[in-house]
Amino acid sequence: MGQKVIEATILWGRAEGLPYLFVVHSLFQFHPLEFSSIMVLLLRIIFIALSVIAFSGSIKGMQKGLTLAGSPSSPELDNIYRFLSGMYLGTGIICFWMAYTMESQEALVFFMAFTVFLAGIGRVISLSKKGTSNKKFYFYAFAELVLPIAIATLQYARMK
Repeated sequence: MGQKVIEATILWGRAEGLPYLFVVHSLFQFHPLEFSSIMVLLLRIIFIALSVIAFSGSIKGMQKGLTLAGSPSSPELDNIYRFLSGMYLGTGIICFWMAYTMESQEALVFFMAFTVFLAGIGRVISLSKKGTSNKKFYFYAFAELVLPIAIATLQYARMK
């Protein structure tokens, strides 16, 4: 009985206005009956999705800077915003590297899950204090609070 190997790469796009993620070429290799390999695959998908989100948000933030209601912000706020966009880009690079080297990752997975959770807490605080005109931020907050639990659960089960 031969072993099947699935090879995949990520393609990011939109279908009917909704984002979708296709897994198509070579970062992912697993044997279908190995439970730990499936957990590694799921963790890789999550971390590649996190890296794509971080890349797109951070590059946009570094290029455009901070504008408030269509008008330029103060140089100090713009400086802080672009600095944090650079940190966000670095986080995306770390997430991509983690996806590529997932088999050797242990504690860093938990730290990154905690980082995403803290981002979700920050978003919840912002939503409760300032509100939002765009309801998608409630979904983001929910995802940023639930996704770390899924990451930590998968990693804990994988390490057992």
